[in-house]
Amino acid sequence: MIFLHFLGFEQAWAWDIPLRHGLRSVGVVVDKDDFKKYGTDNGTFFNSLVRRNRSLAHSIRNAERVRPWWMEGDYSYKIDKLRGNGWLLIGDALRFVDPVFSTGVDVASYSALYAFDSIEKVLGGGDEGVAFGEYELRINDGVDAWYEIIALFYKLQNLFTIFAVDRRFREKVVRILQGNIYIPESLQRAREIINMMNNAHDRIMAQPNSLLRRGAIAQYLSTHNGSRPSAKSPGSGDPSAEGALTTVEA
Repeated sequence: MIFLHFLGFEQAWAWDIPLRHGLRSVGVVVDKDDFKKYGTDNGTFFNSLVRRNRSLAHSIRNAERVRPWWMEGDYSYKIDKLRGNGWLLIGDALRFVDPVFSTGVDVASYSALYAFDSIEKVLGGGDEGVAFGEYELRINDGVDAWYEIIALFYKLQNLFTIFAVDRRFREKVVRILQGNIYIPESLQRAREIINMMNNAHDRIMAQPNSLLRRGAIAQYLSTHNGSRPSAKSPGSGDPSAEGALTTVEA
């Protein structure tokens, strides 16, 4: 089980993963600029982020750190060529996007599965170029879709959350996050959600007063003495409607 927590920054989140023997893996992902602004040591910065989320703070209130701090940056990469004469790349060897949604596990598991299928075809007498080419296309298409989904998550976390909780879209979002978007029907589902989110993002960015714009809520709170936006009726079917904000807060 993995717990994901928002931290009040627009491009930040924390993970909390219970392990065996009472241990937990806890970490945060933040924008590089936000990290530089603090200019403090890792421990002070980490603790300041934990305090921004009451659920996370409560979960690890009695925790004791048992390993040194570890910091990693610029971890995303992509390998252009996934195949060659007698070899295939799988898992982290071919690409890593981002730790959110545990996509690394998904890529590792399913690239290994489909690599096995391709190798089995070749050992059964199939054409290696065709089998390995199909593998490369399948994996690239799926991981590219993961990249677009994660980019949307970081673009506008509030918008992504609306799609995740709205009954009209929740099932599709959950099915995508369950993994294996390498089969045609799953990839098609992912593409549909990506297109809808991109269209909603464009509409939001065209509305200067939308509270779903990046930084809009923080700006609103700073100019209204920290008071929350008043409740409004939900929007008429448009995730970019201002009233949809109440869906997230409910």
